[in-house]
Amino acid sequence: MLRGLLKREIEVEPLPETAAQSAAQPPRPQLTPISTADASPNPSPGRSPKGSVKASPKRRAKSLPIALLYPESEPEPQSQAEALLHEIQTYAEDAIGKYVPQSHLERFYCELCKERGWERKHWCVIGSELGKLTDRVLKKRGTKRFMVYKIPRACA
Repeated sequence: MLRGLLKREIEVEPLPETAAQSAAQPPRPQLTPISTADASPNPSPGRSPKGSVKASPKRRAKSLPIALLYPESEPEPQSQAEALLHEIQTYAEDAIGKYVPQSHLERFYCELCKERGWERKHWCVIGSELGKLTDRVLKKRGTKRFMVYKIPRACA
């Protein structure tokens, strides 16, 4: 590995004796190293040379203690997904430990929303939250792809 920069100097070789030799060998530039101990091969404008004092790193702003007057409620899609999972564990005990297709869960979720008077969320949001609570797998049947969710046992 070279230590330092290379300086390009062109030295012209003496002319060959015959015209055939001159056509075969064009003059070649020769590279000679420059001895500089502090120079780096790619100096940047904001970089300081070795041995100089570096600037201290930027400081972060201190976090402020914040007191909440009202307790934060958990997000609605998360609570609805937990309620959906609890209902399935309670009323469909034969599904525990098995994979249930998304279409069945989505239909069950619609019925649950009507029963409890919830504003129905898009399935992408509910499915995302349900995937955090269960094992979600993308399956294929022939050329069709569909999502299935493994229903876990209820926690005591």
